[in-house]
Amino acid sequence: MVNCPFCRELQSGTLPDFCDADIGSRILHETKRFVVIPDISPLVPGHVMIVPKAHILCFGALETAAREEFSSLVNATRAILKEHYGPSVILEHGTSSVDEVADHVTHAHLHIVPAAIDIRDALLNFNTKTIAGLSDLSSWAARDAEYIYFESCAGERFVSDRIVGIKRLFFRREIAKQIGIPDPLWDWRQHILTDNLRSTMATLGAANWKSQC
Repeated sequence: MVNCPFCRELQSGTLPDFCDADIGSRILHETKRFVVIPDISPLVPGHVMIVPKAHILCFGALETAAREEFSSLVNATRAILKEHYGPSVILEHGTSSVDEVADHVTHAHLHIVPAAIDIRDALLNFNTKTIAGLSDLSSWAARDAEYIYFESCAGERFVSDRIVGIKRLFFRREIAKQIGIPDPLWDWRQHILTDNLRSTMATLGAANWKSQC
């Protein structure tokens, strides 16, 4: 996908031009189908993403053959983060083929953030329900429906749909609000938190991923 920043980055092996962090590739770990990379502007040290190598819109659209690999990688990543930073939450904005949300990349990316945050109050504005696990997101992908997925530190899982009018950079706004990052520092379009990026690369780049994978 020529216009997809994740596809371009994975093919080139280099950071986007707008990020001057002098770290080269940000791939921390990879499997057959996925990579683990730090967020381009981590809101906290250890803020990472799991990104599929193939261009798909959301993790609900994963092929059955990829789900076990994905689940194992999510568990391994959370274990690594817990060892170095503490418990983490999981978030995904699952996009659809007609997604028109500004500043949202329509290539699946799962945020894993080592912070004791809870965005459930912000989800009250949408149609929200509990689900058993990530595999249940296939129902939304099958309907080509945009969704928000949140998993708490305690493992409680929620999905919201009918998210018409959702604010741009919804996750970043909510996380920043709870951990005290002021405007405009949370907005990666305006400011890259390079210290957090370098710190995450240094810590997790030296982590023993093989012990978890």
